[in-house]
Amino acid sequence: MIRVTEQIWIDLLGQEYQKSSIMRTANAVRISYTKSHWGQNMKLNPEFMIQKIGDSTILVPIGEAGRQFHGIVQLNSTAAFIVNCLNIEITEDGIKTAMAAEYEATDEELTESIRETLAKLRECGALIA
Repeated sequence: MIRVTEQIWIDLLGQEYQKSSIMRTANAVRISYTKSHWGQNMKLNPEFMIQKIGDSTILVPIGEAGRQFHGIVQLNSTAAFIVNCLNIEITEDGIKTAMAAEYEATDEELTESIRETLAKLRECGALIA
């Protein structure tokens, strides 16, 4: 069972890392960290097409991405907004600025939503950083 808890940051050899999860078992606690990409330009992998079907938005891998990632990615409205921001090269801070104009949320809530969504997009190969 993986449970995401508080976010803390460490600096390891000049690289920023975020604690992403804690796994607890009867005998051990495993903490995993993911590298922070704040301030880095990124965009949507062109081998992922955005499709709108009714009220749903999905990402469909094509070409090489379709051979590496088998499936589709269903997006909620927040993730769809973030993906649409990624049609151009943009930083996480740029996404946060766009989201702040669209959503009523705290800075921390925006940051958490952006980081979670981008981590999932990286995981399936839909993000180019």
